[in-house]
Amino acid sequence: MGDEGGDSAHTDDTATRGDTGDSDDSNDSGNADDSTDAIDTSDTDDADPVVGKFNGVDIIAMIDNSSSMAAEQNILATSFFSLINALINPLPGAQDGGTDSIRIAVVTSDMGLQWGGNAFVEERDGFPRGLATSSGCNHSGGWGDNGNFVTNYDINPNHGGVVELTQGGIPCGADASQCPPGWTCDNIGDNGIGACYDPSAAGQPTAQVSCPPSPDQKQSLYLTIGTGDDATGPDLYPQSELALAAACLSKLGTQGCGFEQQLLSPAVGLERDAGRDPSIRFMRDKALLVILLVTDEEDCSMKDGPSLFATEHVQQHRYAYINVACGENEEYLYTPAEMLARYRAAKAQVSGHGNDILFAAITGVPLSGEAAGCEGTGNQIRGCLDLPQMQNEIVQDPAQAAEKYIYKYTCQRYEDEVAVTQAMPARRIVQVAQSMGAMGYVYSICNADWSPAMGRISQLISENHATGTCYPNALDVDSVTNTPHCDTVIKYLGAEDCPAGLPWAEEVQVGTPELPVAACTLPKIPANPLCPAPGTAEERAFNESVRNAFGWYYCENHGEDFSEACNDGIDNDGDGLIDCEQESCAACQNCAANGQGDVSLCPLKCRYVMTLTDEALFAAKNGTLEMHCPLLSPSEDPADQENTRAACSDGIDNDGNRYYDCTNISADQATNAWPARYADPRCCPLSSEQVSGTKCQFAGAGDPRAQAQAICHPDDWFGAPGFDPSDWSDACKAAAALYQCTLP
Repeated sequence: MGDEGGDSAHTDDTATRGDTGDSDDSNDSGNADDSTDAIDTSDTDDADPVVGKFNGVDIIAMIDNSSSMAAEQNILATSFFSLINALINPLPGAQDGGTDSIRIAVVTSDMGLQWGGNAFVEERDGFPRGLATSSGCNHSGGWGDNGNFVTNYDINPNHGGVVELTQGGIPCGADASQCPPGWTCDNIGDNGIGACYDPSAAGQPTAQVSCPPSPDQKQSLYLTIGTGDDATGPDLYPQSELALAAACLSKLGTQGCGFEQQLLSPAVGLERDAGRDPSIRFMRDKALLVILLVTDEEDCSMKDGPSLFATEHVQQHRYAYINVACGENEEYLYTPAEMLARYRAAKAQVSGHGNDILFAAITGVPLSGEAAGCEGTGNQIRGCLDLPQMQNEIVQDPAQAAEKYIYKYTCQRYEDEVAVTQAMPARRIVQVAQSMGAMGYVYSICNADWSPAMGRISQLISENHATGTCYPNALDVDSVTNTPHCDTVIKYLGAEDCPAGLPWAEEVQVGTPELPVAACTLPKIPANPLCPAPGTAEERAFNESVRNAFGWYYCENHGEDFSEACNDGIDNDGDGLIDCEQESCAACQNCAANGQGDVSLCPLKCRYVMTLTDEALFAAKNGTLEMHCPLLSPSEDPADQENTRAACSDGIDNDGNRYYDCTNISADQATNAWPARYADPRCCPLSSEQVSGTKCQFAGAGDPRAQAQAICHPDDWFGAPGFDPSDWSDACKAAAALYQCTLP
């Protein structure tokens, strides 16, 4: 990008998991022979699990501050308040416990008339003289607000330090902890949920609430409650103030440039933020990044401004067609794909990859009651752009007597027969949401009530935030106790003892007198090793049973409904469909028939999930989490080797290394005849001398496949779930993965 420019006072650049007791063979993901003789407890196989899919939420909200957004900003304040409330202070009965680690930044749609990283220069760029200034597009040195984080309320000259909230529009529990200060929770239903009202404004549809200090007053670039890994960050907002501060910050006014660059603004803001020192940076490496757009017009993120400004839609007809100039000349704009790539690149600069993004937009699409197919997640709105209401049809502006053209509104909202919201088709914004699949979401800005959208966005965030702890390998599960043989240990550097008042399974001091380290082992919670389907009664019942527990549990996701399964070239559920052929992988918009799908768009669950309860997760944030697994020492007795056709087809772990036989059988595929297991790489006759990244070398001479089938012959595995007799055995695939070589 070019010179940032444009700094101004208001901106930032200064289950029931089945029976939890004994389980039968069909649900046992351990070995058929579960003998403990092979366990050597003198050593451990330690690996670092990833605590939670994400351990925080970073929300950047792009709010359109052009002249058409007055009515929408009034709705937004109450809706934004409810969204933040749902994340940090969930309602009674909510399935998730919320998050104690959240950051919120706000940017406007006003990028001036900048283009391609260049500030707008009236004498050079060819935009009609005088029009840029009169339309509010030539301020801050030609940069507009330039994606700078809004840190002061005075960006809106009519702000006044108060915000208008809708009475009855904020859901709450009986203790009214979700309500603004001084409001009460009334009309409480049988489910324990009511709505917030201001007793001092009884009978009024809205009430004013005084705003807390702005981020700038707290010397911060963003809003945060500051707990969790924010504890050493900028000055904090109390939990009771954060939702209100977010609502106040969303009241931006309507003085912004009418050439809105809604997709570009957060991209520039995130790119600038990625270069900041981590001590003040908004984005965090292990946080879910949520990009929220609120706008009633189409995006006009300009890549080649002079060429756009030279078109007849800008220069001729007394500017009669200027409102459709961007849509009629998209070749001069950044493509939606380029915008998404910039979001990912900025996130990758902080996190090492750019996959952890949720994109949501409240924008110009038809109401579901008028034309279904444009409200929902990205994979639910695939046909949206084909609807008649989403076509760019040029019509005379009904509000103008003179010749003035716009695109036909995709939706409208009326109050007392007066149109208060009129939105044009947001085709480019919809394309980004579609590309994000299950991590994209769109809702019509013409809805009078945005609470369903905020509820769904909150749900999407909760589903992908701290949803468990990803582990790189399968854990061996004791079929009697339904708990793994491994231990989860939290180490506290500089601590003499484990945190008091918690029922640790074991407490050991492993440091020195000079540098003590308390090693605290979490209790294991019995659980079916097969993860229940999300959203089922089984999952809800199990979650409720461990809500107040302290410890951890393990399960394995099955089928194709997790990220690795949609990109591994394997038919994980044995239904004959691989990767992107599977319906549950349909969210991967870039999936191809060859299975080379875009894993970042697939379901975000892990294959192997060790979940910490809320209390244990909180404890882990103050320490270092480790997994300690007993090493299983393979027997060296020649009679106990797993390297012959007989030994690799007998259903026994002959060498005691946890793996056995020639084919993988996942927990969901297992039957009494074919118990769950992981294939043993020793059942493939590879040489022990391999060169990583090259073709696998076999131990003997002759055809490699013939050598492999001398041990793992298809006849021995006829009828095994998911086994393809024309393919390499799973044992050979495991061996190739072990040696990092390629099977011929």
